[in-house]
Amino acid sequence: MVTIPRYLDAQAKVIMWDMDEFAAFLLCFMLGIFIHQIFIMILVGYMAAEGVAYFKKGKSQGYMLHYMYWLGFVRIKGFPASYQRTFLE
Repeated sequence: MVTIPRYLDAQAKVIMWDMDEFAAFLLCFMLGIFIHQIFIMILVGYMAAEGVAYFKKGKSQGYMLHYMYWLGFVRIKGFPASYQRTFLE
């Protein structure tokens, strides 16, 4: 049975997590495959996914994107770099 999201702009879910939480888990899982410590990294990935969920809790929907932009990991089209503070015409 497929569940239909309540809102059209709801984030996609994988298993029990939102997509960004699942990405944290998947990153740790893949790292565990590469370093041959799968079980330990599955546990670390679960904790990372729960940490992202805890970090997102109580914040607006686009908070993670804006936070990643502020740290400089993501470029948003039409916006200057986050480290740029002064602007000249």
